[in-house]
Amino acid sequence: MSVTSIVLTLGIIAYVIVRQVCGELLHVKRTVVLPAVLTVAGFVQLHLTHGHVAAADITCLLLSAAGSALIGCGFGALMQIESRGGYLWARLRPVGLWLWVLMVAWRLLMTGVAGAMHAHIAASTSTMLLTLGINRLAQAAVIVPRAMSKGIPFAPDNGSGGLLGGGLLGGGQGGRSGGLLQGLLGGGDAPRRDDGYRDRYGADQYSRDQYARDQQFARDQAARDQFARDQQYARDQQYARDRYEQDRYEQDRYEQDRYDRGRDSLLDRGRDSLLDRGGDSLLGRGRGRRPDRRGRR
Repeated sequence: MSVTSIVLTLGIIAYVIVRQVCGELLHVKRTVVLPAVLTVAGFVQLHLTHGHVAAADITCLLLSAAGSALIGCGFGALMQIESRGGYLWARLRPVGLWLWVLMVAWRLLMTGVAGAMHAHIAASTSTMLLTLGINRLAQAAVIVPRAMSKGIPFAPDNGSGGLLGGGLLGGGQGGRSGGLLQGLLGGGDAPRRDDGYRDRYGADQYSRDQYARDQQFARDQAARDQFARDQQYARDQQYARDRYEQDRYEQDRYEQDRYDRGRDSLLDRGRDSLLDRGGDSLLGRGRGRRPDRRGRR
């Protein structure tokens, strides 16, 4: 493996670690396509560098690939996934850094095992790109179902594709240019479509849609507030009518009670007056009786 390939592989690893720890929007190109390209590139480079692969090398490569895949599944499980701006955003939890330590330890262990089995191809640095690609593919195999279960879409791929998408997969700012992996694999220039205008249009459309959603939310909120005010006003009016009817009822009862008491008082006074006049008349009649012949009254 050349010095350029080693530096490239180490640079990819350092870049991936930084982006994982800081967190980023996940694109299909970076999450799925790039690991697949790394895996194919590592396999092709291994085939071109070492024509014949012994059985011991195949065994060690399979074991190394299986361990890298398991560690990659661990990366996918420890990724913090959420929606930011309506798109998939992921960040590696701090505890996930131990998986990188485990991956380095696994690589060293497999190098020692391959050296003991005289599997010189599996022990060489030419397999680093292959194992890294398998690790990233395993991580994508866990992240993609998690994102689909939450209903979060991937972020749209921009024109340049970032450092890894543009510089490694090819496509600079001028139209036709080869990436580092294309040079590593011996590929020539590849045409590239500039999607900058489409991305700007998509961003503007998203802003317009967001503005429309905000306006609709404001209208709905205003309608809900007006409905609440109308309901409160209706309740207040009903309470005022009920209170007025209650007051009228109590006032009518009070007036009726006063009338009844006054009538009863008049009847009592009239009855007493009649009784008094009747008694006086009876007494008067008793005094005015004539005496009988015997001198008795």
